[in-house]
Amino acid sequence: MILVGCATASPPGHETPSPDGNTPSPDRTTSSCTPMADLLIDATPVGMGWTGTPANPMYPIITANGLTPHSTPDKAWMGSVVSASDEMHTDVVVPAAATGLVLAGYSQVRTTETGTTAYDTAKVVITDTSDVLLESALALDNTNAGTTWVAFTHTLTSNVAGRTLRVKLSTTNNATKATSFYFDTVSLSVTGCH
Repeated sequence: MILVGCATASPPGHETPSPDGNTPSPDRTTSSCTPMADLLIDATPVGMGWTGTPANPMYPIITANGLTPHSTPDKAWMGSVVSASDEMHTDVVVPAAATGLVLAGYSQVRTTETGTTAYDTAKVVITDTSDVLLESALALDNTNAGTTWVAFTHTLTSNVAGRTLRVKLSTTNNATKATSFYFDTVSLSVTGCH
């Protein structure tokens, strides 16, 4: 976590002098930075807090279909067809007292592509509500394929206290073979000083 602007206790031997200048007294600026909240932005239950634009409206992004979710009952299943793009996002209000944020989640990539060339891509970004990029959290492609859920974390470096952030997931598949990108158990952990 980034802990910016939090007061901390002075190390031993560096106490603040008392008003008479003789007797050291403990530094009164002790740390009071604590986890404020875990703003869960998980892909469960279906559609809660997320806005999605699937390549095919008949197949919603948040679903129980396909592979087993990391956290039941659902996960985001993006890509999976050729010549298509999927996008989903959720907006999160960051507390004004926030001093540190960590975006975390799990991803899994399945593909019919072969070789070491990236043809199909996915990304997780943090933007403002006008979709202006603030930070990139994760980039994936068909070469990241595997058969297990992989954890990802991103510590935000931007000062976003008191702002509304957009966590945005998007995928693009080319015109040949398809790649499926799965995301689940996505959360934003907030630390702040009181």
